[in-house]
Amino acid sequence: PNMIYFASDGYNCGAGGQQQQQQQQETWSMDISLWGSAVCTSQAYVPCPTCTLDDFADAPHRIATSSSVYGSGNDLIFVMKNYCDGAKLPLASVNYATLLFVIYGMININRHLEEQEVEFDEDEQTAQDYSIVI
Repeated sequence: PNMIYFASDGYNCGAGGQQQQQQQQETWSMDISLWGSAVCTSQAYVPCPTCTLDDFADAPHRIATSSSVYGSGNDLIFVMKNYCDGAKLPLASVNYATLLFVIYGMININRHLEEQEVEFDEDEQTAQDYSIVI
């Protein structure tokens, strides 16, 4: 269910119009291994007057500056904004339920293997089964 949601327009939708058409073209040109993943291709630079370059020191590709043609000396800072709908409770619930199902399955498989091991050991005939105690 998560992969279906991440591949849908409900997760990775643009602001609409031309941006949405561009996003659909990016989705088709994206590596096929990323289809259905949580990667967000619907992004745009937006002005952030309160941001500093130090705020994005770990991710310099997500920040840009623009200088005024009038030479006022004040650079305007732009940051990359994702338009994707982030983590939601239903997605977390599906992940948590899947995790519990996998753990439950592993416990049952382990229990079944232990029972099979005892059964195979009892079915195997050894020299001790034919020995006579005097």
